[in-house]
This record gives sequence, structure tokens and C-alpha cells, in this order.
Amino acid sequence: MRTPNVALLGATVLLAACDARPPLADEPPVFACTLEARAGVVVVVRDSVTGKGLAKSVSALLRSGSFVESLRFAFDDSLIGGAYERAGTYRVELSAPGYRDWAREGVQVPQGQCHVESARVVALLVPQ
Repeated sequence: MRTPNVALLGATVLLAACDARPPLADEPPVFACTLEARAGVVVVVRDSVTGKGLAKSVSALLRSGSFVESLRFAFDDSLIGGAYERAGTYRVELSAPGYRDWAREGVQVPQGQCHVESARVVALLVPQ
């Protein structure tokens, strides 16, 4: 008979730790935000003919007003990202050896409750 009491105690402690009570009328809701940094802009970079990922061979810039960031980190063969936790409107510029330059204006990155809401852009680079 002690097992249900232990389970009840564990559930009570868990709910108390999460502050699971409903907010009062004049109190904003409680959110549990993570400590991770999220990319504001994620770019999928592929060859327009073969579909091969080009993220590791591309030079990429993000621009927003006076802010300029060079993207150097590739998540894998086709994904790069930047503007970590930075809401705004961006111009994405890409260049790679043997391909035409590529650009996209007006990429919107809104601020969410805890982190930016990532904008995903697909760039199909055309061989020269």
C-alpha cells in the first residue's frame, strides 16, 4: 500500500517544480525556456541539377541593416545557419566555386516567446 503514496508524492513534487498551477487573472503564463541558441536563418543549399548538398563549399553572408554575419558553420552537407537568437529581416547571399551567385531579400525572423522562430530558406545553386 505504500507504492501509491510514493507515486502521489512524486507527482506532487514534479508538479510543484514545474509550477503547474494555472496563472492568476493578472499574472502572465509561466514558460519554461531552454538555454539553447537557435539559428534565426537556416539555409538549405543544394546543386539545382544534381541535388547534391553544397553547404560545406559555399560562402554565405547574412545582412540586416548594418549587421553582417559570415556563415561558417555547416550542420551537414546541405544546411547552414546563422543570426542566432537575432530577430530581424535579412538578405541571404551565397556564392560557391563553379556556381552563379544567389541572393534572397526579405527573410523574416520573428521573435518567439523564448527564442527566435527560425526562417528556412532553400537555395538551389545553378552551375555556371
